[in-house]
Amino acid sequence: MFLHIGNNINILLKDIIAIIDKDSLEKSKNNNGYIQTLQNNGCIVDKNMDDVKTYIITSPGKIPRRKRQSEKKYVLYTSKISSTTLLKRNKGIETRLEVR
Repeated sequence: MFLHIGNNINILLKDIIAIIDKDSLEKSKNNNGYIQTLQNNGCIVDKNMDDVKTYIITSPGKIPRRKRQSEKKYVLYTSKISSTTLLKRNKGIETRLEVR
């Protein structure tokens, strides 16, 4: 299943590692530094930083077991949708899957 994060972007749920609220990110030096590192390394998908409310970190695709440590790739997405709304969307998807 996919999670729609706005701006016509859908992310596979199994690829999502973290959904981080911008306000809580600014309070943590470690997390903020990690996000800056991802941005500096060009791992960000949408470089439009206007009105960002949420950061989504993903690790897409299957990585061969032997190369897992050396080639772990992370992708950073930004969203204008709040992390609370994204969580509600995710719960809605999980509920629909359970009904089937």
